[in-house]
Amino acid sequence: GGAYYGFRLWTHTDSGRYTFDTFRLNAPIFGKLHQKMVSSRLVRTLGTLLGGGVPILEAMDIAAAALGNVVAQGDLIEVRGGVRQGETLNHAMSRSDLFLPVVRHMAAVGEETGRLPTMLLRTADTLDFEIDSTLRRMTSLVEPLVVLFMGVFVGFVVMSILLPIFQINTMIK
Repeated sequence: GGAYYGFRLWTHTDSGRYTFDTFRLNAPIFGKLHQKMVSSRLVRTLGTLLGGGVPILEAMDIAAAALGNVVAQGDLIEVRGGVRQGETLNHAMSRSDLFLPVVRHMAAVGEETGRLPTMLLRTADTLDFEIDSTLRRMTSLVEPLVVLFMGVFVGFVVMSILLPIFQINTMIK
């Protein structure tokens, strides 16, 4: 309990939050999944706001606040600065490794065709589908481990009940 409480206190500091968010984006197995989740949240929020008529710079501020990852927020603020200086969204995003290539390419297509909100929402749908299928695959890989763990646990309980009975049986003879 103390370790959990200490971890929670650490993640509420600025440096702890930044370090933990960096770890979550670069983690060996779940890093790409978290990166897709952050990208999906970004493009869905940005697409919805732009589709509703919110100016792009204001939409990027709101989307940055909705990301839930300080590393991604910092990168999006840098992208916002590039867009403010006249760069395209795609070009500004290309300076960061956080934004997936599919997000950058779909943003470029949306900018060229004048349908940026539609393309961003379509990208969000695609990323959500990929996230869902990845989570299903991970769950299906974990299920045999859960069954194995439950078998070992049940075996331990059975042995803890039967072992004293066997010991009493040998003591009687």
